[in-house]
Amino acid sequence: MALALTPWSRQIAGVRGSEIFRYALGGATGLVGVPASLIILFGMSIFCVREDRSPTRVKVLWFALFLVTAWFGATAYYFAVYRRRIRHANQQTVTGNSTLADGSAGSARNGGRLA
Repeated sequence: MALALTPWSRQIAGVRGSEIFRYALGGATGLVGVPASLIILFGMSIFCVREDRSPTRVKVLWFALFLVTAWFGATAYYFAVYRRRIRHANQQTVTGNSTLADGSAGSARNGGRLA
């Protein structure tokens, strides 16, 4: 969809045989995009339920965002919460500190996760 709004799309449309190229590009985007969006949606949902130590009201707000915006909300959750938590856990592993950001104890050997 975003490609169709660019001037590049108009240039392709003017070339003979470009319709096949556009269909192939759209099909490839769909084949990769659909599974990727489902993976990020379900992965961030599971992480929110099982690993996120945020208050329940915050989790409910994230789930409302997931339901309303589907994978857009899951992607926002990835950048706002998940990536920060994983980055912090990796830093704890490198320094050897076994306390996570939320104060729970974890082992440095298994990425700071609870065993």
